[in-house]
Amino acid sequence: AVLSGCVIGNNMLAPPTGNGYGGGLYASNGAVTMTDCHVKSNTITAVSYSSGGGIYTVLSPLTLHETTVARKQCLGGGTRYGGGVYIESGASALRNCLVVENTADSLGGGIQPYAPLTLDNCTLANNGSQGIRSSTTLTITNSIIWGHADDIRCSGTVNLGYSDIGNGDNVGNNGCISNNPLFVNTNAADYRLTSKSPCVDSGTSMVWMATVRDLDGNKRLDGVRVDMGAFEYAGRKGTLFIVQ
Repeated sequence: AVLSGCVIGNNMLAPPTGNGYGGGLYASNGAVTMTDCHVKSNTITAVSYSSGGGIYTVLSPLTLHETTVARKQCLGGGTRYGGGVYIESGASALRNCLVVENTADSLGGGIQPYAPLTLDNCTLANNGSQGIRSSTTLTITNSIIWGHADDIRCSGTVNLGYSDIGNGDNVGNNGCISNNPLFVNTNAADYRLTSKSPCVDSGTSMVWMATVRDLDGNKRLDGVRVDMGAFEYAGRKGTLFIVQ
């Protein structure tokens, strides 16, 4: 499945009995690629288990590019997993993605992967108690994970580089920091960077950046060094953003 420029939003999954999987999108036995998409405000209310409020994949490698997963909730039942994204199996990757304000009362408010996951230039913020919960391999570069009781909970292997992690994971090593990213206005769900953000010019260049733009469509390399997170700071040119 290949989706581009799509909105998956305001869906409600409410099975009368049993479990609920994938409030916005459910994929099984096939690769899924999403580019420039918005997955938002999808809800699951299930009696027993609720998993993947926004996206649920099983035996399906998931690739998200320049995509927003926001305001998903897994509600009802005994156990809620993966408020934004739940990956049952299939090595997956997110690039220039925003995963914010999703909730899962039990585990993995932002993302819960059970397969290797790579995050490049992503912003995960304010997803309830846990940003990412995993038992496999996480490779995280140039990303911001902030605003959770536990930003990363992983019983497997975590490879962190040039990222801002609120809990201080790997701080001082391999370019990692633990400073307030100074988002523009989280009350208005604006997770762009201000001019004084410590994440500006604090990342490391990667090959794909030469031809790819950030989540706003701006040049991914637009300063001394690439910025951390899904957005490149664009104020250097006096750009005015109006968020409605």
